[in-house]
Formats: sequence, C-alpha cells, structure tokens
Amino acid sequence: MTLTLIMVLHLAGGQLAEQPASIMECQIVYEALSKGQLVEIDADDGRRYRVLEAECRMSEITDECETEGA
Repeated sequence: MTLTLIMVLHLAGGQLAEQPASIMECQIVYEALSKGQLVEIDADDGRRYRVLEAECRMSEITDECETEGA
C-alpha cells in the first residue's frame, strides 16, 4: 500500500476532478484561489473548466500486482 497526495478540484458546472499532485502544486492552486485568481484545467473531454475550490488529501493506493515471496 502506498500513500499519495491527491488534489480534488471542484469545477464550474458541479463536476469533480481528481489528480495526483505534489505539495507544491497544491500550494500554488490554494494560493491562486485565495487571491481570487482564475484557475482552469484542461479536462479529458478537451474542454477547459474553471476551478472553484481545491482540496488536497492523502489517499492510499493498493498495489494489486503484489508478488509472492520466493
């Protein structure tokens, strides 16, 4: 099991996007939003969405390809 930092973005239109992020990326997004700056992301559907709110949290990732000891 591995811990990774996930940034959850609340987008205009009520959508959510989750993506792995670094602590630095979280700080940059938090700071920009707190200053009222426009933050946008390019989504998988090719459209740009405005980020209304961001939340960073640790998430556990389980390794499904565990090797058995030899």
